[in-house]
Amino acid sequence: MPQDNLNAPQEPLNEFDTSAQQSELDAINAELEQLNALWENNFSEHFAANKTPEMDELYFENPKAFADEFQKMQNVFYDEQIGSKKARAGELESEIAQKQQFGAIDGAMKEFQAAHPDVNVNELMRFFSEELSPKKVAELEALPPQEIFEALFALYQSTMSDEPKKEKKLPQQLSGVPSSEAGSARAADLPFSRI
Repeated sequence: MPQDNLNAPQEPLNEFDTSAQQSELDAINAELEQLNALWENNFSEHFAANKTPEMDELYFENPKAFADEFQKMQNVFYDEQIGSKKARAGELESEIAQKQQFGAIDGAMKEFQAAHPDVNVNELMRFFSEELSPKKVAELEALPPQEIFEALFALYQSTMSDEPKKEKKLPQQLSGVPSSEAGSARAADLPFSRI
């Protein structure tokens, strides 16, 4: 019987699934809450176990140096106990946000493909990455994912329909009479004309 389960078709994995990261983040956040609640007590025990005789001397001879050493020890303990977990929680939060954003964009692209099956999405993406100005790209990226592809397609269509109509417009040639005699008398007074 277990062999039948191995041969059964597997559901395709969603590359934008964040459940694993979310559960790890929840576990880290719960652990951080516990560590923050017990941090002062844990540090007191750590300090009592790790203080040196030199620190005892500093306490009486140079209170400022003692406070500096105490603060350094506290910061190192915090980084070891809590800092790395907070950093990992931050990494997970950004991974989750990025996957959710990419998932929304992928879903919007699939909806766009369903609505416009005749459009070559690869050509549309080439247009987006190669032909648009950075300002236009930023404007499109600021839109909600559901609107990005429609706006990009409209821009693509307007650009492609304008392309055959564009002709090189050269400036018109000026026609006229060179200068009159009155103008040439004034031209003789110009510095470059005197040479």
